[in-house]
Amino acid sequence: MERVLASVLAGGASVYIGYGDNMTRNQEEPQNLNAGITLVGKGARIPNGVKIGRNRRIKYWTEQGDFNSDFVPSGGSIKGKMPRRYVI
Repeated sequence: MERVLASVLAGGASVYIGYGDNMTRNQEEPQNLNAGITLVGKGARIPNGVKIGRNRRIKYWTEQGDFNSDFVPSGGSIKGKMPRRYVI
């Protein structure tokens, strides 16, 4: 299965999306995320070396601290935050 990223992803050189053969349905959206697609939200920052399974939903504005390990198994979601605000 091909992996397509529709927006800019800030991730390390060895980030792997769609890792493994486990096709567990997503817990929040089993009717939509059941064919191996992993969604990565806008502004997500995935740490170097992380492997993300299939049918996963990485919500917007995630950061390094949102990832508890270097392997994120299939079928769940990682919650995001409100957009970062920059002071000039």
